[in-house]
Amino acid sequence: MKIHLPEEMTEHEPEIKFFMELMVRKLYTNRHKGFADNTTVGAQFKLLEAEIAELKQALEREGQFETAVEAADVANVALLLGMRVLRMTRPSFNSERSLSLPIPPAAAPPYAGATSTYVGEKPPEAPRHRMVPHNPPVEGAI
Repeated sequence: MKIHLPEEMTEHEPEIKFFMELMVRKLYTNRHKGFADNTTVGAQFKLLEAEIAELKQALEREGQFETAVEAADVANVALLLGMRVLRMTRPSFNSERSLSLPIPPAAAPPYAGATSTYVGEKPPEAPRHRMVPHNPPVEGAI
């Protein structure tokens, strides 16, 4: 399997490769569970929440490698959830989404009722990051 990494990420290639290998090992270990084709989006999401809880426990009680393995497990469940929804028709996705996940009440905007800590000046602007295209356009292409 080959994956293209943008040039800006090639310095992280060894770590990405190692983590992906952990993911494949965990997928192989858990192959008896299947690939989530016969579950609902809600059931898959609950499994993701359970895996995140396991990751939290690993962070609190386990070593670094065990924690990384649990992080790979979380990534795998998220991958399976993503694969599941991409295989669905739009109507069935909309139907399952509305039935499976609790929709929390709309939260107040974070600025509601807040007062500024800056006196006399506007707060500094956050730095803006330039988006770099994954595949830059070829010069002379239409």
